[in-house]
Amino acid sequence: MDLFCGAGGLTHGFEKAGLIVKAGYDIDPACQFPYEHNNKAQFILKNNELRLVSFWPDHLSLVIWYIKFIDVVL
Repeated sequence: MDLFCGAGGLTHGFEKAGLIVKAGYDIDPACQFPYEHNNKAQFILKNNELRLVSFWPDHLSLVIWYIKFIDVVL
């Protein structure tokens, strides 16, 4: 998951390197089109914690806590 993904340059680099990125997460709606156009990963807009449940259903509270401190989960 690419947190604070912007237009998705980091995700694009990860995908080109063979890594699988599940989603990009950002609060700026202007980033959604370029992110989805240039990457295979899903774009998640704003602070939508319910969408994160599908990625880590058993660890949601831990993920929400870590969002304050990390930029990318590999």
